[in-house]
Amino acid sequence: MMGKSGTENTLVEVAVEALGVLAEEAATLEPREKRTVVQWAADERVLDPLTAPIPGRFNWDYTPFWIEPALAMSDPEVRAVIIQKPAQCGGTELTNNVVGWAIDENPVPMMVIMPSERDVSRRVDVRLRAMFQACPSLMRHLGDDLSNLNIGKETILDNCILYLAWASSAAAVSLGFLAKALNTTRQTLH
Repeated sequence: MMGKSGTENTLVEVAVEALGVLAEEAATLEPREKRTVVQWAADERVLDPLTAPIPGRFNWDYTPFWIEPALAMSDPEVRAVIIQKPAQCGGTELTNNVVGWAIDENPVPMMVIMPSERDVSRRVDVRLRAMFQACPSLMRHLGDDLSNLNIGKETILDNCILYLAWASSAAAVSLGFLAKALNTTRQTLH
């Protein structure tokens, strides 16, 4: 929409003129700039003193080598990020940062797969519940109820779906679906 001066009006100016709303209310209509994983973690993450060796506000200074992969994961032009890493070097927190960022900034259906059901249960109980609890924006997406964080089935958030699975669970679901489809086909043929 063109303004009186011949320049294009911003969304706020259009709302103020057309709808008669206050400029402060109209400002909420402006799309906010999306943050990267790095920015989101620095702004939102607080590490739990029970699970983190260095509790408090998340700080990339302790793991600067994860900044480049984190930026790549928030870059829409990057199709895949492959990481080879040793144990106990911050990879879990990188993954948690990416999951939190995706829920808050770039909501898409996502699946986090770990080797075993025990690993998933432990990760949820020890790390993810603490991350959600310490981050008000993530709790809001979860409906302010940690019991909504599910293992082995969908966690329905207000803006996306998160599935926390283990390696054999995907196979079990696929085989179960295949068996059901084959059984249905056999019944149809008889």
